[in-house]
Amino acid sequence: MSSPLKTIEEKLCKAFSPLSINVLDTSSKHEEHEPVKNTEGVTHVEIKIVSECFEGIHLLERHRRVYAVLKEEMLHIHSISIDIKAPTEVNSEK
Repeated sequence: MSSPLKTIEEKLCKAFSPLSINVLDTSSKHEEHEPVKNTEGVTHVEIKIVSECFEGIHLLERHRRVYAVLKEEMLHIHSISIDIKAPTEVNSEK
């Protein structure tokens, strides 16, 4: 895992104590995207996180909380895709 991804994962783990977390660099899928063309490093990130902290919290507020934790990282990342769930939502999908 590259350093920006490790930092993101560590911050999210500290803030939300997730039951599961997956942080992926998806920058290569967007290499020809004009705003990041010829840019090096991590520009696009996909985050999947399941935490009891999100139980009873609306999706928009969940996103706000994640963005607040990653405020510094967002200065250097063009795009983040976030899939946030509470444990009961994961269990109800099965």
